[in-house]
Amino acid sequence: MLYALTLTIVNVVLPQLQGALSATPDQISWVVTLNVIATAVATPATGWFVSKWGQRRVMLWAVAGFSLSSLACATADSLVPLLIYRVAQGAFGAPLMPVSQALIVATYPPEKRAFAQAVFGMAVVIGPAVAPAIGGYIAEEYNWRWVFLMVLPLCAVAFVAVFAFIGDLPRGPSAKLDWTGFVAISLLIIAAQLIMDRGERLGWFESYEILAYVALMALSGWVFVIHTATHPHPFINPQLFKDRNFVIGLLLVFNYGMLNITPTVLMPSMLQNLMGYPDSMVGMILGARGLGMALGFLMVGYMGKVDPRVGMIAGIAAIGLSGWNMSLFTLDVDP
Repeated sequence: MLYALTLTIVNVVLPQLQGALSATPDQISWVVTLNVIATAVATPATGWFVSKWGQRRVMLWAVAGFSLSSLACATADSLVPLLIYRVAQGAFGAPLMPVSQALIVATYPPEKRAFAQAVFGMAVVIGPAVAPAIGGYIAEEYNWRWVFLMVLPLCAVAFVAVFAFIGDLPRGPSAKLDWTGFVAISLLIIAAQLIMDRGERLGWFESYEILAYVALMALSGWVFVIHTATHPHPFINPQLFKDRNFVIGLLLVFNYGMLNITPTVLMPSMLQNLMGYPDSMVGMILGARGLGMALGFLMVGYMGKVDPRVGMIAGIAAIGLSGWNMSLFTLDVDP
């Protein structure tokens, strides 16, 4: 839930942040961009963190770091410190999701994993479903700082729960981190994210900044591919991609991320800047999608007993149809 909050809750107050920090729309977009980049960079290193320090320590440090960075975000008085704290929030939040899922897979037998993942998924979507509505109301009544402060009680509960209940699973010898591969893939991710985020604003390839990002992405990608092919223990083991289900799963979750996250970033700007909705209404509209996600996860528990392709096809169809309808929105659409 804490991880999911970082992706959604700040979007509700971006216009208010822009005014409070005297930032331009281009500058305030970094509040979201840098958080996503930090998460994307830190996530692949989670396996190394766990092999070196174990699940318990990684979870405790992640929750504690996330809590402190969230508190720091609430105290920021200018844009630069807020951006630094958002980077820390994304980096500390990154291990929470993969380690949690690994713990569930290790804890439950195969016949109970579908139901366990469904319960886990419901917990994850409760945050994005409830937080925008509550955050929008609080931001409207008080100010944007309370969007970060409201997360702290959940952080305290999470830290106590991890300390009390999470233990270390058996693990092999500590793995060595392939720093060349890690730095190369990190630079590749950063450059790709910056191209996607800033390309439209800067005129894509008419901008020297975008061309510099493209050059960095090409160079780091070349280094990563050559290094992975020649190193005996590369950062990402290419043998993983021989598993067909693993590759298909990556493609599906990649598409899901593009289709699922995009509306949460675009909708607040449309609703507030173009349609003039108050923060509380924006929060309710963003939170409404969480109801569908909760119902979907309820169904997953029962779909685990049948062919998983049935649920996958139904889910992809639902995303496609709703996305098509949202693409037809005009500024006259009612709440």
